[in-house]
Amino acid sequence: MSIHFFTKGNINDATARFRGYFTADELKKIGVEIVMHQPLIARSVYALSFARCKEFANNFKILFNLKNSDVLYLVRTIYQLDFFILVVFFRIFFRRKFIFDFDDPKFFDFPIKMKVLTKLASAVVVGSHYLSDWAKIYNNNVYIIPTSIPFDIYSKYTNQHLGIKKIINIGWIGIAPNHLDNFKIIIPVFEKLLKNNFKFQFTLIGSMANKSVYDLFQPLSAAGLKINFIDQLNWCLAESAPSNIQNFDIGIMPLVDNDWNKGKCSFCQVWPKNKFSAKAKKIAGILTLSKIK
Repeated sequence: MSIHFFTKGNINDATARFRGYFTADELKKIGVEIVMHQPLIARSVYALSFARCKEFANNFKILFNLKNSDVLYLVRTIYQLDFFILVVFFRIFFRRKFIFDFDDPKFFDFPIKMKVLTKLASAVVVGSHYLSDWAKIYNNNVYIIPTSIPFDIYSKYTNQHLGIKKIINIGWIGIAPNHLDNFKIIIPVFEKLLKNNFKFQFTLIGSMANKSVYDLFQPLSAAGLKINFIDQLNWCLAESAPSNIQNFDIGIMPLVDNDWNKGKCSFCQVWPKNKFSAKAKKIAGILTLSKIK
């Protein structure tokens, strides 16, 4: 049996990286045969091209040549209509087995695709109870696996003793342009801290050179707050994120109270040593013949 991974993006995408590439690496360590396929390219429905036809033919060939024991592992592959059609076609007419994994409430944005893939999936893997409650409406074989990290890498950058610092570093990491509304929560908090003469600085990783992000924090900069904007990291390096997070004294995750944010999963879940491999073993368990149909 082989597991064929298709992800929503390359390793620079957080969902693809943590729920796709890292998971595949851990499954390899416990002896599971893994095939990582090229990330899917999101295309406009009306954008016809030779490259699109070639990609469609290649994915058709991959799904056609799968063995009966093989399993597709789809990490939020809902953006490309062509691949969606292929998965549905091969599931219905060839009974291809697939696991559908997602970590955001994309059923608000893509209700039909999400419902169809969830209903047809051999198993569904989600990152939170909120997502699980929704998935169980359409599929009885749902598993919650929090988005976890390669602990051995992150543990090397853990501050054992914060010590005494004159200036506290508050930090955030993610794709900042997607969180403008959430950042608005912390603006008045930071303003209050500044008025009360608290000494701190703010590091924002993932600003993406976005003008709206810079403009949002400009009043705080004018008020004297030192803000360290890091536009992006080299996500291909596994140590890139933990080496930067190490500089945080306080990490924050501001979220507006709405239905979308209730379904979001954390950037990472700090698991005890070796528990990331336990995640891989759990997925391997899901792949047993008794679970996958």
